[in-house]
Amino acid sequence: MYQDFKEEYIKKYGVPSNSYEFFLDPYKLGDGYELQAIKLEKGYYSTYWYLDLGIISIKIKALSNYTGWIMLTYEDAAGFSIKTKEKEQMISNDI
Repeated sequence: MYQDFKEEYIKKYGVPSNSYEFFLDPYKLGDGYELQAIKLEKGYYSTYWYLDLGIISIKIKALSNYTGWIMLTYEDAAGFSIKTKEKEQMISNDI
């Protein structure tokens, strides 16, 4: 499913800005333990498009007690700008 979404988004938005698809030892693609690796944060599937209107991301996520899921995120540029300013203000207030 992840690859299907990624291919469709590439058709629509072009080459991704960043893409991370890898496993950490002892896990590897094709070993049958990919979901376990993702649950243990030893497997990563994330792709991002940084566009003028905002950021789009596709990720495979999982919690230790649940099956995995595909997460699609859309963050508009205006909302991202507000979030960044609020975060900077919070950090400034804590210093």
